[in-house]
Amino acid sequence: MLSEKDQEFIDKYVNGNLSGDELRQAEERILNDKEFAEQVAFTSDLKKVIKQSEREELKKKLRSISVKYEYEDAAASKSNRKNYLSIAATVAFLFIATGLGYYLGISTQHSELANEKNNNLKEHIRDSIEQHEFDSYNDRKGFGFAETDSTKKIPSKISFSEGITKGLFEYTIVGAHDQRVFPGETDADGLHYGKCIILILESKIDSMILLGIECGRELIPLDSTVQTMIITKEAEIPLYPKLRAATKVYAMCGEIHDYAPDINSSFKYGEMSDTNLIRLAKIIERKFMQNMVAQDAIWAVANNASIEELVKYGADKTSLALTRDLLNEGGYVTQINPRGKIVQPAQSESSLLEKLKGKIEINKPAAYLFAGIMLGLIISLIILLKRNTKKPEA
Repeated sequence: MLSEKDQEFIDKYVNGNLSGDELRQAEERILNDKEFAEQVAFTSDLKKVIKQSEREELKKKLRSISVKYEYEDAAASKSNRKNYLSIAATVAFLFIATGLGYYLGISTQHSELANEKNNNLKEHIRDSIEQHEFDSYNDRKGFGFAETDSTKKIPSKISFSEGITKGLFEYTIVGAHDQRVFPGETDADGLHYGKCIILILESKIDSMILLGIECGRELIPLDSTVQTMIITKEAEIPLYPKLRAATKVYAMCGEIHDYAPDINSSFKYGEMSDTNLIRLAKIIERKFMQNMVAQDAIWAVANNASIEELVKYGADKTSLALTRDLLNEGGYVTQINPRGKIVQPAQSESSLLEKLKGKIEINKPAAYLFAGIMLGLIISLIILLKRNTKKPEA
C-alpha cells in the first residue's frame, strides 16, 4: 500500500515538479511498480477532471452573465417602442406622463412569462454545459462521436446497474473534494452537495454505450464512518470503447452524523433509496436546488435532523425558512417543519393579488394628482383637435 510520502511524490510528478534523478526514479517505478503506476494514472485523470470542471464553471458564469444582460437589453428596447401621435400637444403629454411616472416612483417588473422564458434559457445553457462536460474531456483524448454521420450507429442506452452486471466496464467511485486542490470550495464541514462525486470508468467493450444513473440512487461508502450519498440529478454518461475516463455527478449526503466524502472516500453503486427520499431528490432535481437548502431537507427527511444540527453545518434563519418551504411543498413532516403545512400547487385569486402588490408600489395621493393632470391634458387635446378640424365659416 502506498504511503502518504508516495502520494506527495506522485503529486510532484503529475504537476511536473520533478527533474533529474527524482524524475528518472518516478519513471522507473511506473514501469516496475503496478500499484504506483495505477495511482499515477488516477491522480493524472483526477487533475484533468478538476481542471475541466473549473473551466466549465467559469464558462457557465460568463454565459449566465451574458444571457442576463442580453435579455435585459432586449426587454428595455422592446418597452421603449411606442407609437407617438403627430400632434405636438400629444408628444408633450407623453413626455410629461413619463416624467411624472418616474418621479412618483411607479415601478414595474418584467412579466411572469418573460421571467419564465429567461429562467428556461438559463437552465438550458446550464444543462448543455453539464451534458458536454464529459465529452469535452474525452475529445482531448482523441475520441469523438459524430452525431451527423449517418453511417455510425446510435449508441444503445443501458442502466449503470445493468452495465455492472454484464461486466461491460470497471468503475471507481470517490468523493470529489480535495483540500489540497480547492480548499475554498466547501460548505461548513466539507463538500456535502453539488458535484461532489467522481465516477472513473474503464470500458471493456469495443462499442460506445450510454450509461443511465437514476435520481434517488444510493452510493454506499466502503468506510462506515462516511455518509451514504444520494444522487440528486439524473445522469447519462457516454462510455467510449476501451477508454478510461472520469466525470462528476450531483449527489447529497444522507447521514448527517457521519463524515462528508473526499477523494479518499470510496463507494460502491447501491440500490434505489426509499420512496420518500426518491421523491424529495426528484423535487430537488426539478427545482435545480443543488445547494445547502436542499441538503438540509435531505437530512431532515433521512435523519430527522434538528435545527441545532443543521445550524452546525452552516444553516441560518434564511436558509432554514427556504428548507421549510421545500419540505412543506413535498408534504413532509419533520423537526424542521413539525406542523407539516402542505403548500397547495394551485394559486388562489387572493394570493395572486398579493403577489401583484409586491410588483407595483403606488403613492395614492400622488397617483390622484397624476390622474388629474392627465385628464386635464386629454381634455385640452380634444379641444385642440376640434378647433383644428372645424370648417371655416363661409
